[in-house]
This record gives sequence, structure tokens and C-alpha cells, in this order.
Amino acid sequence: ALYITRADQAFLLLLDAGEEPELCLCATRGPNDREVRLIQENVDSQLALEVARSGQARVMADAGGEEALGNVIGHPAGPLAAVPLRWHQETFGVLIATRDPGESLFSEHDLEWLSGLSEYAAIAVRNARRHHQSLQSETPADQVLQPPAAVQHAVDQIAAELQRLGARLEDLSTQLAGEEE
Repeated sequence: ALYITRADQAFLLLLDAGEEPELCLCATRGPNDREVRLIQENVDSQLALEVARSGQARVMADAGGEEALGNVIGHPAGPLAAVPLRWHQETFGVLIATRDPGESLFSEHDLEWLSGLSEYAAIAVRNARRHHQSLQSETPADQVLQPPAAVQHAVDQIAAELQRLGARLEDLSTQLAGEEE
């Protein structure tokens, strides 16, 4: 998400569909991060919940009011683009890209790229969950993974898939940038 939208931060939030839907921040990457940081903490982002519930992408000129994201970054966020992770009418979470305050807004082109990436991420999440379910059904009851370990395993699979997709998208972005010149 960083490379294709020229964002400063990217966040992957997965939906925990309990009685009251919550979002869990599972991965983030910033300009000083050499790789994706895996995190597992609930995040109180009304914007992200709105995007997850509505299934509609959102762009904001100033995301300074999103304190939960600002706490992760360490300062208020500037322009923000948020897209749902949806596949076949099922929402798995939200992918968010932010820029530092004062930087340019995300364009429609950025939103299209981010939406495409979110679709691949949604497929990866769905596949990881199905894989986890198949492992649970094949494992004897006394060896079933406890939820935290299972969630971490799914997050690790998602992160690996996103890193592969990110590398591919970075290559495509570089190719497109070369064609524009």
C-alpha cells in the first residue's frame, strides 16, 4: 500500500465479528519500517468500522481525529484512504493508507490501486481462515490450537501473502512510473 499510493503509513485491520463488531490492528508499516510489523490489538476507529460496515471506500483530507491510528503512528495522521477487505459480499476488515499532515490528498487512482490490493488481501484472509479451520477439524480435540495462537498463525500467513503481493505491486508501480516518464 505504501508504494502504490505513496503513503507514509499503512494499516491492516481485521474484523472480529462478535456480537459487537470490533477491529483488530494486525499489521502496520511505516516509512522507517524495513518490514511489516505484526500487531494484535483492538483499535477504536469509527472511520474503519464505518468502512467495514458500509463496504464503501472513504478518503479524508485530514484524519487527525482518528486518535487510534495517531497513537500507533506517534503523531496525528494527515490525508487518509480506507478501503474494505471484501470478497464475495463478505467483509474481512479494512486496509488504510495515511500520509503525514500537510501532504497531498489520495487521488481516485490511488483509491483504485488500494481497492485492488484490498481484494487480494481479502482473498488471503479468507484462505488463511479456511486453512485454519481445516487444521482444526483434522486435529484431535486435545491438540486444537488455542485462539491466540490460531489468530497469530492466520496473521502470519496474511502478512506473508501481503508481503508477496506488496513486492509484486511495487514492481508494477515501478513499471508504470517508467511508462509515465
